[in-house]
Amino acid sequence: MSVVIARDPSAAKHLVYAWPDPVPWGAEVVCAEDEVAILCPDWTVGEQLGPGRHKISMLSRTAYVLLFFVRTAPFSAPFDHVLGVFDRTKGSVAQVHYAGSVAVKVGDPLLLCSQVMGVTAHDLAGGVLRSASNSVTKALHVMINKILNTHPAVSVLTTPVAVTQLVHMTASGNPMAIAVNGIEFLGFERVSVAVDGGTPIPAALDDERLLADPSDATVRVGATTKIHVENNSGVLLEAKTEQHITAGAHVLVYGQDGLWHAGTVHQFRDGRYEVSLDGMNNGTWVDATRVRLPM
Repeated sequence: MSVVIARDPSAAKHLVYAWPDPVPWGAEVVCAEDEVAILCPDWTVGEQLGPGRHKISMLSRTAYVLLFFVRTAPFSAPFDHVLGVFDRTKGSVAQVHYAGSVAVKVGDPLLLCSQVMGVTAHDLAGGVLRSASNSVTKALHVMINKILNTHPAVSVLTTPVAVTQLVHMTASGNPMAIAVNGIEFLGFERVSVAVDGGTPIPAALDDERLLADPSDATVRVGATTKIHVENNSGVLLEAKTEQHITAGAHVLVYGQDGLWHAGTVHQFRDGRYEVSLDGMNNGTWVDATRVRLPM
C-alpha cells in the first residue's frame, strides 16, 4: 500500500506548508482545488503538481525529496506602522500612523519554494505574509515622504483625498518589491492614516480594490488622479479623475511590460495620446488611461 501525502488539517489555511518528512518513492500526493505541490529532489526545485492525486514514481528511489503545499487563493496581509516625519511648518516631528491590509497571492510557487527550501518550517506561512506586509509598509513610507517633499505641512495627510492619492501612488509602483519573490500584489483592501494621534482617515476605495493585472506585480492604474492645492497652504482640496495633458508635456506612460516609462506628449485625439518614449524617435498612440503626469 502506497503512502498518501496531503496537507495537515492544522495547516489548512496556511499560504505555504512544508511536509515535515522526506517523500518516499511511490507515494501519492493529494492537492486540493486551490493548491499546488512543489517537489524538490536533492535540494533542487523540481516539478509542480496541480489539484488532484499524483503518484511519485518518476524520481530516483534514492533521491531525498522535500515537498511544499502552496495555496493559490488570495491572502490578506495586514500592516500597521508609525512613522516619524518632520513638519516644516511647525519645526517639530509628527507621528504618522498608517494601517490596513493588502490582498496578495503566490504568483510563482516554484520561485517561492526555491527561497524557503531549507528554512525552518515553523511559522513559514506567517513569515512569507510578514514579508509582504513589510514590503507594502516600506512602499507607503517612501510615498509619504514623497508627498511631504512637496507639501511642508504633515496635516496634508489628514483628508480622504490625500489618503486615497497615497494609495494610488503606492499601488502604481511595486509594493512587493522587497517581499519574498513569487508573491504578487493584488490590491489594497483597506488603508487609514492618522497624524499625531488624530482620527484615522480612511482611503476612499469605493468598495473596490485597486486591482493588478493577474500576470503582473504592478497595478494597472486608470485615469490619473489630479490633486489641486489652494494657494500655498499645502491643503489638498479635491481630486479629479479626468485630465487633459497639453502637447510637449513630460509624462509617464504605462507600458506592456507593466512598468511606467518617461515620455513626451505630441497630441491628443479620441481619448488617446500620441507619445514618444525617452530614447525613441518614433511616436506611438496609447489610451489616455495609460498616461499620467509625474507626481
